[in-house]
Amino acid sequence: YEVLGVADTHSKLIIEAVNNKKLLDIETIGYKKDGTKLWTHIKLQPIFNANGEITNFFSIEEDITQRIEAQNKIKAQTQAIVESEEKYRLLFENIGSGFQFSEVFFDDNNEPIDFNFIEGNKNMKKYIGYDIEEIRGKTIREILPNADMNMIKVYGNLALNGGTYENEYFSKTFKKY
Repeated sequence: YEVLGVADTHSKLIIEAVNNKKLLDIETIGYKKDGTKLWTHIKLQPIFNANGEITNFFSIEEDITQRIEAQNKIKAQTQAIVESEEKYRLLFENIGSGFQFSEVFFDDNNEPIDFNFIEGNKNMKKYIGYDIEEIRGKTIREILPNADMNMIKVYGNLALNGGTYENEYFSKTFKKY
């Protein structure tokens, strides 16, 4: 048998399926008459006579080039996102300041009453005395029942109005800047 327009490895699979009288279901690269690359999905089913001999083949070939190209584009975009996340993770982990993400909790009057620790970098420990692994998911009041309400209000303001907060601040709770 000779299979034209199909990559050599897949030609061998087609010939092997014919010789073994088995169904073949593959995705492969083929080529149009003009040499343009074409991704195809091929299903090849032998048809047997009463003696079990192959008399014909039933074959369906579908152009899946757009799907494969879309999948490849998604893979490339996903890889770019992973690489970008890694860069930001390295920046986040190695920045000289303590850095954290928190969720703020409000009372019925929309006044901030507490916040929890969602994520933080290794430098948080210098400022609050805990690694993020020790306090992730806990509220500041669980960790420090007498936590400074001024900082809780600052976090509440950030949660309501957006932005960032950076300053030199003396914490009564931690007794340090």
